[in-house]
Amino acid sequence: MPLRKPAGKRRSTDSGVESDRGALSQEKKDQRIALFLSDFDQQAKENIQEMKKELDSLLQTAEKAFTVELLKMPDAIRKMKRKDLLSKCVGVLCSSQDFCFPCLCDIFLVKVTTIVEYEDAKHISAKKISKKVSFYSEQSMQ
Repeated sequence: MPLRKPAGKRRSTDSGVESDRGALSQEKKDQRIALFLSDFDQQAKENIQEMKKELDSLLQTAEKAFTVELLKMPDAIRKMKRKDLLSKCVGVLCSSQDFCFPCLCDIFLVKVTTIVEYEDAKHISAKKISKKVSFYSEQSMQ
């Protein structure tokens, strides 16, 4: 017969937080739930505000980096609209230093197209197709 451990002190199932939790009235339960939900909402709002501040900081950093890179370029390019400049950079895939940011020359662009599978009320399903196309810059391939 295997040896048994001596019977130790059994733990109570009561956590000690509140012994008469079941005896609370419905009004107190509703009050606790409302308090919990309001606290949860407050924490969510604080987290959202923190994320917005972080996003603003990241956007400012990107703007500063863009401005620094723009200052390194000729006047004709500086006077272009950002949309036109970036479209030309993507259009020539960084093959020309005139339309390219040096920090972007070693990267490649990837376009991913996905069709998601779903089933509607008539039980007609669509297929999921993923297509990945890479555009490499000439400098990154050298």
